[in-house]
Amino acid sequence: MQTSQSTGFKPVSVPASGAGPCGCGGGGCQSKGPSVLEPSDVFLYRHIGPGEAEQKLMLDTIGCRSLEELIDQTVPSAIRLGRPLNIGRAKGEFEARGALKQIADK
Repeated sequence: MQTSQSTGFKPVSVPASGAGPCGCGGGGCQSKGPSVLEPSDVFLYRHIGPGEAEQKLMLDTIGCRSLEELIDQTVPSAIRLGRPLNIGRAKGEFEARGALKQIADK
């Protein structure tokens, strides 16, 4: 990769259309990326997790057809909640740290 003559910086590659915002190919983060009005410092947008092919390989290796099947085999139903958590909307790191600081200052 060549550097720009005027700035000395290397150009940044942008994920192709259909790729995840983190460059994972869309299979890892399952995200459409941050909107202009949402926090941009959310961990999800920076996380580069396993893509669909990597997940399939891992599941094939342990003999599971899906993540749900893996969870069914490893987490006892007696301790599973059985409904989505009511935890509110996602917060960016800056906002979450501020909320935690308020709690810690009490």
